[in-house]
Amino acid sequence: MPNVTITAADGGHFSAYLSLPTNVSGKVPGIVMMQQIFGANAEMRGFTDDYAAQGYVAICPDLFWRLEPSVEIDPLAPDGFQKALTYAPRFNADQGVEDLKAAVAFLRAHPACNSKIGTVGYCLGGTIAIAAASLLPCAALATIAAPWFFRAYPESFRSGTHQASGLSFDERAQTQHPDPSGAAHGEKSLCRG
Repeated sequence: MPNVTITAADGGHFSAYLSLPTNVSGKVPGIVMMQQIFGANAEMRGFTDDYAAQGYVAICPDLFWRLEPSVEIDPLAPDGFQKALTYAPRFNADQGVEDLKAAVAFLRAHPACNSKIGTVGYCLGGTIAIAAASLLPCAALATIAAPWFFRAYPESFRSGTHQASGLSFDERAQTQHPDPSGAAHGEKSLCRG
C-alpha cells in the first residue's frame, strides 16, 4: 500500500503507511498504529497490513519525522536497539500526540472509514496510545507498552480522564510481542459494537 502525506497542526507534513481492507464492503472502522522506538519500519507496516486484512482501514504514521523522516531501524540488527535508543529520548510526546490527532483526523476523513477509530501502540507508541485515550474520542485503545516510557512523560498524560475503552499488555509479562490479531478482537467489539 502507498504512503500518504498528513498535514500536522503546526503546518508541517509527515508520511504515514496506509493499508486498506480488501475483504469488506462499505465503510469500516479505522486503526491508527503507533510505532515502536524502531520507527515506522517493516514490522510496523506488517502489523498495519494485518489489521487491514482483518477488515480495518489501518494507518501507521511516522512519529519520528520531526527528528528524521522515515526512520526504519531493524530491531534484529546488532546495533538496532542502541540506535533506537538515540531517538526515543529526543521524541517530543506533546508533538507526538498532536501528530496522532492529525492521523486520526486524516483517517476519519478517509472515504473507506466509518469514523470509528481505535489506536494500537507498541513500545513508545503504547505510551502515545495511552495519552491519546486521555485526549481523543477514540472508540478503542490497545497498547503493548514499555512501562518505563511512562516516567518520561508529563503528569498531564498520566492523570488524564480516559475517553476510550482499553486493552493493555505489559511487555514485562511477555517474552515475545503478542500476536496483533489477539489484540484486534478487543478492538473489533469496541469499534464495531
